[in-house]
Amino acid sequence: MKPEWTSWCRGGDVHLDGDVLEVLVSRERRQFVVVHEEDEELVLTSRAAKAADISDLEDLSMRLWERNRSTPLVGFRIDARGHVIAETALPRVGLTRSEFHIAVLNLAVEADRLEFLLTGKNLL
Repeated sequence: MKPEWTSWCRGGDVHLDGDVLEVLVSRERRQFVVVHEEDEELVLTSRAAKAADISDLEDLSMRLWERNRSTPLVGFRIDARGHVIAETALPRVGLTRSEFHIAVLNLAVEADRLEFLLTGKNLL
C-alpha cells in the first residue's frame, strides 16, 4: 500500500516520479525533493548544491550556519559526499495535505535560493 502523502502529489507544482518529487520553483527552475519515511515523521531532503560546484567556496560551514539561523523551517548541512543538503522534518500524526505541500514548496524554494546564492546556477 502506498503511503498517504503520495496521493497528495497530483497536479499543481509538485509531481511525483517514483520516490522523488519534482517541484517547479519557477518556469526556469526546479528542485527535486526526496521523502524519507521514518516511524513518526517524514523527512524531506533536497540537494541544494553539488560538492564539485562548491569545492572552492571559503567558509561554507559558516555560511550554512548563518543560513540556518535565518531560515526557520529548513536546515542545511553538508552530507558525507560534500553536497549541501536542505532538510525539514514533518510529524506524521495529524499531517494534512496542505501542511505537506507548504513544507515541500518551502524546502524546494529555500534549497533553490541557496543553490543560486552559492553557485549562480540551477544545478540538477
